[in-house]
Amino acid sequence: TLVDAITAANTDAPAGSCPAGSGADEIHLTGDVELSEVDNQTNGDNGLPSVTSLVTLVGNGFTIERLDGAPPFRLLHVGNTGALELVDLVATNGSSDRGAGVFVSPLGVLTLTGSTLTANHATDVGGGVFADGNVVIRSGSLVAGNSAEDGGGIGSGPVAASPGCGLDTEVSGNVAGNEGGGIRTATFAEGVTITDSTFSDNRAFFGGGVSIINGIGDLNVTNSTFSGNSALDRGGAILCSTDDVGGAILNSTFSGNSAVDFGGALHIAECVLDIRHSTLSGNAASLGGGLATAPAVASVVLTGTIVANSPSGGNCLGDLIGDGGSNFDDDGTCPGALPITPAVDFDTS
Repeated sequence: TLVDAITAANTDAPAGSCPAGSGADEIHLTGDVELSEVDNQTNGDNGLPSVTSLVTLVGNGFTIERLDGAPPFRLLHVGNTGALELVDLVATNGSSDRGAGVFVSPLGVLTLTGSTLTANHATDVGGGVFADGNVVIRSGSLVAGNSAEDGGGIGSGPVAASPGCGLDTEVSGNVAGNEGGGIRTATFAEGVTITDSTFSDNRAFFGGGVSIINGIGDLNVTNSTFSGNSALDRGGAILCSTDDVGGAILNSTFSGNSAVDFGGALHIAECVLDIRHSTLSGNAASLGGGLATAPAVASVVLTGTIVANSPSGGNCLGDLIGDGGSNFDDDGTCPGALPITPAVDFDTS
């Protein structure tokens, strides 16, 4: 069984019908794994043994699932001495207070490679992943349809020394009742890096796609797309509300995001960000459809960026939006931006 295989890998001793592990171990699934009972209670109820060594779990397209009707428990737990890589695997229907899919301890490491976390639900933080430790999500992975009060897809914990979170994936359709439909980070000391990723149709009260609060480290977004994310208050795509965070948004696109109050795409409440060579188009809010900054505490510099086509709230709101040059907007609300002029058709007949 998978329980025996993880136990053998952790202990380097035989378990059930599984031979002893040795150093870094690789476990291959040969069918779906259906979980119906609690295996242990490390940081809450878990369906599988906590991973306390170096383990690569190769799913071969199979699924790990908590069965309907089973008691609530998370699927996977990574201990302080553990490093778990999930490859070509689906993890679904976990149910816990934190990290219904995977719980990562402060010194643990989780890597997703071509894997999917979906339909997991946490009553507190981190529907898909609760990350006190380091999380790397690689190309081909999907975090979708998960839910929690904070961090519908991924949520960080209260440990101030939490390592960083790197994303190269799709995060879509996740829901948070409070903060961070896709991701909510509060403590990532090494920051959050989002590269070549798509955030779509995530929802929350604050920060539909990403919410960064009380964090340290930088937010860096590169070559990524945020579309259709929404917030019932502010920051449809991204809300950044801590003065300990800097960083940059580069070569990225924000379209069709919305917030009821401020910042349909971006609400920068206290962070210091450079936004370069990016497009914010068709985002909506009551104030600052594309971009809103909080008075006297946030600082944003736009360079080579287009902010346009906001159906409500104007393109930009805030006094501390700097002009790095070569910016364009179509309503004159972004300081220093050049106007976008309509194309003129000439009759050459």
